[in-house]
Amino acid sequence: SVKVALQELDISPTTPVVVDVGKKSPKKEDRHHAPTGRLAQQQQRKRSLTADIRISSSVEEEEESNKKVQFEFLSSHVNDHKTGKKLSATTVIRGTTRVETILFRVRGNQTLSNLKRHVVTTKKVGFTYMTVATDEICMGDFNPRSSHSSSCREEREDEESIIFHYNLPDMKVPTTLFCKGRYEINIKYTTTTSVAASGDQDDDYCGGNETTLKEETVKFVIV
Repeated sequence: SVKVALQELDISPTTPVVVDVGKKSPKKEDRHHAPTGRLAQQQQRKRSLTADIRISSSVEEEEESNKKVQFEFLSSHVNDHKTGKKLSATTVIRGTTRVETILFRVRGNQTLSNLKRHVVTTKKVGFTYMTVATDEICMGDFNPRSSHSSSCREEREDEESIIFHYNLPDMKVPTTLFCKGRYEINIKYTTTTSVAASGDQDDDYCGGNETTLKEETVKFVIV
């Protein structure tokens, strides 16, 4: 109770307690004094170091963002090899030869090195999908400031951006009934940091640290 608490503090309940609210606590008042001397220098160095870290982090985030937007997949279309007629991407007819063209944009000042296209094809068997084919194409290097090979058509948007039309190798669809069914293909585009090929590797070696640029899964049916 209040009475017991006052007795413990040796204060009589009838004794007036005077609180001077006009003065601030010396300890609280001392806290508002600006630091001087060595303490001020230490705090200034700490603030400067924090600002440098923030600037460095911002630069790294900007560089990482530039890497992500350097390659931009736009679209793809498929044509018949003989007639040039546009074909469906989701319905594949047996016995046809398909030519797929992919469109992608390359930005920035640096070359997109060792661009590769990885494809894993799976077929639905019962209630699951089984891998039936894998493929990897080394597409080459792409520089937004210089032209590519004649086999790859280009559309220049500005000084730092080009849309490439890349023709993939022809795909011949078998005529056998066994190939009929439902399929899924996992497509992944990667770039690699070039490394020197050793003596037992050929000139087309695409080695290095691989980074995924885009990945997607497409479903189609062969009839």
